[in-house]
Parts: sequence; C-alpha cells; structure tokens
Amino acid sequence: MMNFISKGSFSREIPVEARSSQDEISMLTASFQNLITMLRLGNNDYYRGDLELAVKNYSKAMEIFKIAENKKGIGICANNLGNIHRIRGDYSSAEEAYLLAIKTALDMRSQELLSKRYNNIAQLYADSENFDEAIEYFQRATNMAVMLKDDSALALIHRNFGLLKHKMGDTENG
Repeated sequence: MMNFISKGSFSREIPVEARSSQDEISMLTASFQNLITMLRLGNNDYYRGDLELAVKNYSKAMEIFKIAENKKGIGICANNLGNIHRIRGDYSSAEEAYLLAIKTALDMRSQELLSKRYNNIAQLYADSENFDEAIEYFQRATNMAVMLKDDSALALIHRNFGLLKHKMGDTENG
C-alpha cells in the first residue's frame, strides 16, 4: 500500500488480512486508510462540483502531507486548491496555492509538473487580467513542454495562450 500511495494511487483499499491486531500497527493502518479515503473523496468532491467539501478535504490532506514531509502530496493538494480558488474567483488564495505547488515541483526537480503548474498559474493571471505575468508563465510552461517534447501539454498551453491573446484584443496573433 505504501508503494501505491507513494506513486499517487489512492484507488486501492488496505486488504483486511494485512490489518494487524497490534495497537500501533492498527492505528497506522487506519490512518493510512483514512488518508486514502480522504484524498479520493477530495477528488470526487472536486469533480462533482462540491468545492467547499473538496477544499476541506484537500486542506486536511495538506496538513498530513506537511507533517509527513511528502512534497508530492503537498504539491498535488496545493495545485488542486489553486484550481478551486481560481474557479471561485479567489485569485489571492489561488496564487498562494499555485506558488506552493510550483515550489514543491522545483524542490522535487520535476520539470513535467513545473510545465503543468506554470500553465495553471498563467491561467490564473490571465483570469485576473495580470497579462504580463500570464505571458511570462505561459512562456515558462511552453519552454518546459518543448524541452520535454510533450506535445499534448504544448497544445494545451498554446490554446490557453491563444485565449489570453484574444482576451487582450490581439486577434491577429491569438
């Protein structure tokens, strides 16, 4: 289970036969099962549109990941919280969350995550009409996607950048 969790897979349950009768092990097993359930529910709530409950679940999960010093988990929660705050129009909270997600990707030296997270914060800046910052982060996301030869990420970034240019009134280059 730890191997699945470390890879970000929360779809499995801890098998009943793996649960121990020892108090400490039982508590640890229950805690991990709760964490898996909480993350799964956070994602389900998010995709179902229950953003309030998703924020609550992601925030609780973030606290656990911070205690465990799990950068990947922190980054996932921060990025998802940024998405929710952006959807709600709370740009300040979204920016704070996205910057944390970017910091964890930098700490992890994950260029793939950086490309996606730069694209997300660029969208935030586009939504809030902070066009200079949006352009800067779209460029960072583009550079990462080109370096990684990630055509699908590049297509998404170009689409989003085109929408930004259109929003800015640049219909010739959008």
